[in-house]
Amino acid sequence: MSHTYPLSMLQEPFSEPMSGPIDAVLRSALLFFADCLRTPHTRTATVENNGESLSVLSAPFPDAPCTGCIPDGASLTVQGRCGSWYAVCCNEARGFVSGDGIVLHY
Repeated sequence: MSHTYPLSMLQEPFSEPMSGPIDAVLRSALLFFADCLRTPHTRTATVENNGESLSVLSAPFPDAPCTGCIPDGASLTVQGRCGSWYAVCCNEARGFVSGDGIVLHY
């Protein structure tokens, strides 16, 4: 089954509720790309996660597979934002991290 989502749905709140795992992934992807369009440059950040490494996930939600870890205190490049999640890269680790574990540098 195919879904078509109007561009106006990129703004919160959505005009229609989405449900199901595929719709959640599509919603996350739409929000991520919308934020990337509004974020024309990258920023740096530092991991501050109470001495623990920060998990890098393949998608911006807690149940996504882990693709790597970034040690506490490490610098990373923030490439975009999706809600409270950030698209980052640090050496070979690329993916999404929770905003709770990083401090952005402006």
